[in-house]
Amino acid sequence: MPAAAVSGTRVPVHLIAKLVSEGSKEADLLRDYPRLTAEMIRLAPVYAQAYPPRGRARKQQPWRDRASMRSVRTRLS
Repeated sequence: MPAAAVSGTRVPVHLIAKLVSEGSKEADLLRDYPRLTAEMIRLAPVYAQAYPPRGRARKQQPWRDRASMRSVRTRLS
């Protein structure tokens, strides 16, 4: 499932929320992402908190803790 984008753009909401939480200025984000509005930037952290990203759970790998097997090649006659 693709990440949620800001409506009418292809900019991921969670990216904008992360940039805001890291201290990016609203003016810088508006310059870097011209399709966004100030309201979209202010609401991105609210949306990201209400809808955390859902990633796929990683499959367990039963062979992960085992030593690697040595492959042996034999010549066929």
